[in-house]
Amino acid sequence: MAININTVYKTVLSIMNKEQRGFLTPDEFNKIAKQVQLNLIDKTFYDLNRQYNLKNSRAISAGDGDTTENIREKLDYLHKTSDITFTSNTATLPTDAYKILEVVSTGRTKVYEEIKRHELNYLLSSKLTAPSTTFPAFYKNTAGTTITGSPAITDATDLTVSYIKYPIDPRFGYSRDTTYGTYVYDSGAFTAGGIAIQPGLTNSITINQTDFIDNTYTGTIGVTDGYSTSGSGAGGAISIVVSGNTVTSITVTAAGSSFAIGDTIEVTGSGGVLGGSIGNLLITLAANNLYSSSTYGSINFELHPSEEMSLINGVLAYAGVVIRDPNITSLAGNIIQSTEQAKQ
Repeated sequence: MAININTVYKTVLSIMNKEQRGFLTPDEFNKIAKQVQLNLIDKTFYDLNRQYNLKNSRAISAGDGDTTENIREKLDYLHKTSDITFTSNTATLPTDAYKILEVVSTGRTKVYEEIKRHELNYLLSSKLTAPSTTFPAFYKNTAGTTITGSPAITDATDLTVSYIKYPIDPRFGYSRDTTYGTYVYDSGAFTAGGIAIQPGLTNSITINQTDFIDNTYTGTIGVTDGYSTSGSGAGGAISIVVSGNTVTSITVTAAGSSFAIGDTIEVTGSGGVLGGSIGNLLITLAANNLYSSSTYGSINFELHPSEEMSLINGVLAYAGVVIRDPNITSLAGNIIQSTEQAKQ
């Protein structure tokens, strides 16, 4: 279960308001939250390494006092596997790969050992250390997006890579209250290229005939007969209400993907979905209809639930810098330091 971004944001604001330390806008919060999430992942690797060292030196208790698995579980939360294909001895890593854990062949008959590129010549200098078909190896190339096998893999070969992935950037989605100007949380799941559930498509109607048959119609764009688009988007589902022979509201029930500003969605009228004899319904997507170009849609933190307190403290520490209040940074820093000392 991911950490709800609205919960973290509301807690941060509550602490700041209680101390009368100003306000953190959703856009500022999103930028800070991204950085804090990455910092916590880096820190987890450090904590796990320290815990292994303590365990090897018998400096920690066994049983309930051994928190190694608790720390390991935080990384397992981001564990992922993916198939990769070697072509001409090079394979492209998944775009979300943060740290490679293991590369194995199909059926796990071979495990490829990771080596550093600068170590290869040294290893090849001796038959005892040189990678072989029995004990193969791989190294990352300069950009870190591809890997190369040793010995060379000449034929197309499918392998499986196990890795810790980059978390998706968190996002607090919102709308603005038209009366008070406050930020209202949007719980809809952000989808790149998806149609925003809020605010619906009623205001984006560009052609609305007057002879449609009164009813409620539902369909999926590019899938249901009579629901088409001028672009490449698909999967977006809409519900259309016709009252008084004209469309009075259009709500989005599924975001879909690959939609763009200016795409048109057409629903057949005459002899089709909406009936009538004049023509079709036409909707033209504007910027506020899409998640990618609006403030709608949220993404929760992809971290273990136990990290919620650390997230709040980390955001507060950065918030003190953003609003230029060293007292907030100092307060959060003291809390973080106390927590770290308690772990030691």
